[in-house]
Amino acid sequence: MPRAFRLGLEGMGMSTCARVNPVFTEELQQLNKDAADYGTKREQKHVKAVKQWAEGEMRAAANTWEDILAEFPTDLMACKFAHEAYFFMGDRWNKRDSVKRVIGKYKGTEPCYSYLHGMLAFGLEECGEYRKAEKEAQQALSLNRFDSWATHATAHVMEMEGRQDEGIHFMENTVNDWKPGWMIATHNFWHNALFYIEKAEYEISLSIFDQEISPRLAKSGSMLDMVDAVSLLWRLEMEGVNVGKRWNTLPSMQKHIHDHVIVFNDVHLGPMLLKMEDYDDEIKLHDSLVNFSRCCTGDNARVSRLVGVPLYEGMIHYGRGNFDEAAAKLLPIRDTVYTIGGSNAQEGYSNSYPNTSYKSFQRMINDSYIDRGMKVGKYACSLKVFRQFLATKTARILYILGKTADNEKILDEMLLEVDESSKESIFHSVFTVLKEPHLRTPFFIGCLSLQLIVCIWPIIYLSTDILEENFSEETSQIASLAFIMANFIAGMGGMFIIEKYSL
Repeated sequence: MPRAFRLGLEGMGMSTCARVNPVFTEELQQLNKDAADYGTKREQKHVKAVKQWAEGEMRAAANTWEDILAEFPTDLMACKFAHEAYFFMGDRWNKRDSVKRVIGKYKGTEPCYSYLHGMLAFGLEECGEYRKAEKEAQQALSLNRFDSWATHATAHVMEMEGRQDEGIHFMENTVNDWKPGWMIATHNFWHNALFYIEKAEYEISLSIFDQEISPRLAKSGSMLDMVDAVSLLWRLEMEGVNVGKRWNTLPSMQKHIHDHVIVFNDVHLGPMLLKMEDYDDEIKLHDSLVNFSRCCTGDNARVSRLVGVPLYEGMIHYGRGNFDEAAAKLLPIRDTVYTIGGSNAQEGYSNSYPNTSYKSFQRMINDSYIDRGMKVGKYACSLKVFRQFLATKTARILYILGKTADNEKILDEMLLEVDESSKESIFHSVFTVLKEPHLRTPFFIGCLSLQLIVCIWPIIYLSTDILEENFSEETSQIASLAFIMANFIAGMGGMFIIEKYSL
């Protein structure tokens, strides 16, 4: 079991696999032989799962770990490996349910029991169940404040809900608790840097890169740390930040060009090589990835063929300034990008569209913001969060379309107050309509008509009440809400009319 655990961790580190590492392959073969000769059925299943994972059969490996859990629900090793497998496959539902299915089988006194709550928290967050996720993470941290994975899950919740200030306070006040967790420490620093990017405090984000992320990558050389470093610099450049010579400070990853352990790595490694001006190696990586996707079997080869290669090519086109070509590659796969693995927050790397006026990207920008708006409008814990998000994204769309806008002004004008209980249904309904392209034009016309009707109706209603000397607080609230909703709907409709006729 110790060898199965060690080789499983090595495989889950996403820096090697049986196809490209003869030493790793030899160890797996010896482990498989020893398990067959001396192992129990349970141990043999663990070895089988690790071997399947190392050979690229990701779904089969997850199924084998689930098979173990069906018989031994408190096998934490099987649970953790299954949880990670679903993460790398982009299967957010089983990421949640793999833990949810077994946590009730524990007494609560078992070693490492607390970590289950952190794992469940992450799965819940990825499925949009933010309140439940934060509660589970808090439970995990109350049992063990050094649980870096529970800290990570909390950071995800705060990121998805736009709680940047709270997120920064949480991460920096607990840094001495989660920093020793070396395997995920770099990623947690990445989350903190992301909060600062959302606040447009780019210098602090760069400082985190210089002081924490870059040195950790230089020391570990791991693909997991490489992904964090590359995605952070890429996001900063998307925001128009000059990152200086930081690309050239990243360590060489040349030895991983032909690995293709998971295409999630490749779509980070390629842009990294491009930004480092290592054009020859970038071309080698691309050609190797294409060949792998066409000639090899396994889950990653399939995902690479369907999603990974066009995503890689789209990112490279964008990096070279070929925006029309980038849009042509990225648009058809935008709804399946999640299959390459990673989290909701990490998807922003490939969905962080540029602050340019290039018309090819406008459709992607709008739909991306609608998707995000639906999530935040449905799950945000306060109206302030949604208002801040909506104002920021509206300002950016106007900027992209060549307009100028002041975020605070939009924030004040878009929404004043909306009753908390009606927030979810109102916002979710509006964004659901805007999500469907064929419904937008009728919606634009309807919302403008509605604005006219709704703006006139309160005046008549108020005038009638005043004449009858029956003006009440309830009347005032109804009129105010009507005005607010009219402005909100017309504002959203107007925003998309601008986009529609600017193309």
